[in-house]
Amino acid sequence: MTVGLMTGSVDSVWLDAEVERRVAVRLAELSGRVAQMADAEDALRRSEEQYRQVVNNVSEGIIVLQDGRFAFANPAALQITGYAAEDILGRDFLPVVHPDDRAKVADRHIRRLRGEEIEARYDFRVITKSGEAIWVELGAVMIEWGGRPATLSFASNVNERRRLEENIRQNLAEREIILENSIVGIAFLNPKGRLKWYNSALAQIFGLTRENMEGRTLEPHYLSREAYLETGAAVAGAVRDGRTFESEIQMRHIDGSMFWVHLSGKAVNATDLSKGTVWVVTNITARKALEVELKRTSSEREAILQSTLVGITYSIGRRHVWVNRKFAEMIGCEPLDLIGQSSLVHFPDEYSWRELGEISQPVLARGKPFSSEWQLKRHDGTLFWAQLFGRCVDPQDLDKGIIWTYLDITERKQAEEDIHDALEKQKELNYLKSRFVSMTSHEFRTPLSAILSSVQLLKYYGEKLPPEERRDLMEGMESAVKRMTDMLDDVLVIGKAESDRLEFRPAPLALRVFCERVVGDVRRIAQVSQGPRHEIEFRMSGDEADVALDKQLLQHILGNLLSNAVKYSPHGGKVLFDVACRQHEIEFSVADHGIGMPADDVPRLFETFFRASNVGNISGTGLGLAIVKRSVDLHGGAIKVNSKLGEGTCFVVTLPSRGVAGT
Repeated sequence: MTVGLMTGSVDSVWLDAEVERRVAVRLAELSGRVAQMADAEDALRRSEEQYRQVVNNVSEGIIVLQDGRFAFANPAALQITGYAAEDILGRDFLPVVHPDDRAKVADRHIRRLRGEEIEARYDFRVITKSGEAIWVELGAVMIEWGGRPATLSFASNVNERRRLEENIRQNLAEREIILENSIVGIAFLNPKGRLKWYNSALAQIFGLTRENMEGRTLEPHYLSREAYLETGAAVAGAVRDGRTFESEIQMRHIDGSMFWVHLSGKAVNATDLSKGTVWVVTNITARKALEVELKRTSSEREAILQSTLVGITYSIGRRHVWVNRKFAEMIGCEPLDLIGQSSLVHFPDEYSWRELGEISQPVLARGKPFSSEWQLKRHDGTLFWAQLFGRCVDPQDLDKGIIWTYLDITERKQAEEDIHDALEKQKELNYLKSRFVSMTSHEFRTPLSAILSSVQLLKYYGEKLPPEERRDLMEGMESAVKRMTDMLDDVLVIGKAESDRLEFRPAPLALRVFCERVVGDVRRIAQVSQGPRHEIEFRMSGDEADVALDKQLLQHILGNLLSNAVKYSPHGGKVLFDVACRQHEIEFSVADHGIGMPADDVPRLFETFFRASNVGNISGTGLGLAIVKRSVDLHGGAIKVNSKLGEGTCFVVTLPSRGVAGT
């Protein structure tokens, strides 16, 4: 019993231990499986999260349709349609499709569900929530969704692509219309020079029909095979160099008649000549005929324009584009030397050139002709007068140029100037005559009155007068006669000077003796007329041995200057008369301390009959200084005057010592 009990106890303990062990193993297994399940769930969750991230962030719309309804739509799909998820999930998908495309989309959806072969991707329009129709590209495959069949679709917004495609299509259609209806022939040739595409104008130019032209060459329309090969070689060279080939050649119409065409062609791709060439062919027969006629007409007009007696130029921007020979002769150079030159070259200076532009441009811009007389410059620098006449080629656009004509009027202008000078001289002579009459009536009346009164005194009282008074009366009459004689001499001298008949005859002269005699004469006359109130101081320096002057003219010079110095010093005083003999000239200086003269009168001092405005009652004819000036000029000398009102006057005369004649 005891053994049995012990045996039973042992078994019980062993069983308990075994049970515990097995429970522990099972628990460990269960724990491992739970951990594995947790890891699997975590991995599944991460995988689902990744797929969700992909689906939600992909730029392409993803849609699941089941039983014709939306079962799923990712954010991109919602963005394309503009709907929210709650707006479309569970709803029929066809209302979202554009009405014009619903039949097509429904048919393809049904056929796909039936397992038929259809294109994987196609375009159709959908209506967004805002009502806008946009194009989408759809690609769909069959899947199981929740254990039942469904379609998985990938949609992209291709609205912009469709718009560009439509624009391209329209542009191509428009270009096709333009090319086909162009008035110039257009052709596309393959590398072998055969027609691949051409428009109707090309067929018309050569007189062909559109049928059977493709693949043919244009060789039959060249005048010869040599001409065809020559043109082909030139074309090949231009194509190789990447240049546009252009030429005008004569070709043959299908009826055998000849005509002119302008060819222009270039390679489609300069780096790949296998792409062919594009050509533009223009029928220029009419233009060529016009060119021939224009050339003939231009030759005739050129001959006329070159033979005309007036100068003609065509200028643009004030530069010569064309000049005729007459104008070139006016300027004194060849026509080609003026082409391209600014018109400034034949103006005296830039100011004159600009002035003409400022005056003429407004007139020409109004569409009116411009005419003027202008002084121009020849190539050698000499000046001449021209009558200018200008007209715009197009008044609306001065840049198209101006036609100018030039007529040399130098002789006419000289004649006008001579006439004007003659008129001025006539006016001056009339004025001088008037002044002469006035002067003689005044200046001759005084001495004549003195003579008359002296004669009457002698007639009635001569026997009763003392001898001294009779002598004074006789000397007074003598002085009056001398005064009138001097005035008449002055008139004769100025008359000779005005008519260029005053002679210049230089001869050796004892200058000191001559000057002393002149001073003596002036002193005696002054003493008789004004009394002993004046002192004339004569000084001379230098060597007078080699002096040759005109004695008569020198008498006029010194006599008038010294007489004036005395006359215009009414209160007396000293008159300084200096003579300086130098190596080649003699300087005579006469200075007084008399009334002087206003500064404004000095420039006119040597004019005939002119007298200073401050002479008052001092007698005079206004001829003395005019005679002095002409006598100095005949010697080739010079005269200067310095005068101050109320202080006196100084005249300085410089003459060549050898009597070199002046003008």
